[in-house]
Amino acid sequence: MTTDRVSTALWTIVAGSSTGGAVCAATLFLIPKTEDTLLFMFAGSLTVAVITGWFLSRPIEDLWRRAVTAAICAFGATLLIIGTMAAALIGQAIGLAAYGIALVVIAVLAARRA
Repeated sequence: MTTDRVSTALWTIVAGSSTGGAVCAATLFLIPKTEDTLLFMFAGSLTVAVITGWFLSRPIEDLWRRAVTAAICAFGATLLIIGTMAAALIGQAIGLAAYGIALVVIAVLAARRA
């Protein structure tokens, strides 16, 4: 039972973080960049990561463990957002699109395992 709870939490963290990073990549790719856009993109990406982490960790009975899992998703999404910014600067539109697609694939595969 403990192994199931731990594996659920780990796959949830991967899926939630990847989802937040994918939202950031999609926003940077589709919407023109301004200061307000970047602020809302960052807040929206973290919100999506936390909500995804909360809902995917439903099999975990303890609420505090679900909350910690969701908070770690936000931290992981922050790291992936930094990677998204690097992909946008280095790879331009093609690199950003490839990074976003890779994050979506990782998020879907991890969500199926969670």
